Amino acid sequence: MIERERVVKMGQSVGLATIHDQVAERRSNRAIGYAARAIEGGRFCFRASSTPMTEPDGPGGGGPDTPPLPSAWGAFAPPEGCALPSPALLEETFFALHRAFRDRSRGRVKLTSATLEAGSAWYRLENSAGARIEWGVSLFSAGLHLETPGGAVDLPLARRGLHGFRPEASLEAVEPYFHLPLPEEAPPVGRLPASWSPFVGAFMARHLGRRLLDGRGLPAPAAGFTLADDPLHPEGLAWTPVDGEGRRTRRWHAGELPPADTLAARRLGLPPSGHAVRDSVFHPPRTGFHNLHFAGPEPSDPGLSDRVHLAVPLRLDWHEGGRFTLFAQGFRYIGGVPASFFPCLRVRASAGDALASLAGAVPPTLFFPLDGSAGSPTLLFKGLNFHPW
Repeated sequence: MIERERVVKMGQSVGLATIHDQVAERRSNRAIGYAARAIEGGRFCFRASSTPMTEPDGPGGGGPDTPPLPSAWGAFAPPEGCALPSPALLEETFFALHRAFRDRSRGRVKLTSATLEAGSAWYRLENSAGARIEWGVSLFSAGLHLETPGGAVDLPLARRGLHGFRPEASLEAVEPYFHLPLPEEAPPVGRLPASWSPFVGAFMARHLGRRLLDGRGLPAPAAGFTLADDPLHPEGLAWTPVDGEGRRTRRWHAGELPPADTLAARRLGLPPSGHAVRDSVFHPPRTGFHNLHFAGPEPSDPGLSDRVHLAVPLRLDWHEGGRFTLFAQGFRYIGGVPASFFPCLRVRASAGDALASLAGAVPPTLFFPLDGSAGSPTLLFKGLNFHPW
């Protein structure tokens, strides 16, 4: 078991803010953080600083009943290969994104503003369980504000690093909007065949994962479907062979014992599962997911080509008994093609009813920077309950 831990993290990033096709702001950042943690029985102490902590072990700072903290590292040089991402490459990526939206939509979907950031981080961790590890991560993220004939859409994008990023791949997340303008319809009412875009699916995976970690359980999905966390998913944004406590990560499926970090494992009487995540070096680890995503078989029912498609999530409200109301922009598909536009749809269901109605998963699986990394293919449903405003 982990009783003492010390960790240091160095992070570097470059960023852009843009308006239309112009770069409005450039920025860069470099920071080093140091942290130490001690767990002893039911006692816990954590300390973090942006400056070296080199004093020897001593009182934890919380009084005589607080366990002592280990020494944290002093100043150190970053390892080779942990270089600041190229600002020029970030700008090239923005202009490629702008061209991709312009060319694909023929001017109907405009990228009016964006924030882009590319960064890398390097960790060194040691603990009393014998872990002595170093690992690095890199991430490219973007927040895009799009103006479409159906209204504004805010789209988060991310990828593990800038190299190999394909701007055209990001268009898949908002593909139906390239068909606008289309006739607008009043929101449909009743139980209808439906689908969730990868963006909506990832949004729902994130919220279902939160409820699971809050101890509220997760209903079983239809046969062949699952909500899974795969730390080594090749497209996942939080790819990592070790978790935030230095343990080897492992794949998790809904229906298994809930994931747990060291503190949660002690509280619940479970083994730690390799699902400790760090929001930053200035926060102690917590139980979380790495690359939480829906997975399932491709559809076999051709009748689902006529359906109501939820394209972009707007809001989610939870109610008693695990019921929810999901608000989203969407489209009516006829023969697999968008035929009309809904500015706002309202779906009311229980989590169990929605998951039991799953009927197909259409690749690709796209990941979005939601609580780290959440992903989904396009999900097809035999029926969801649509309600009027």
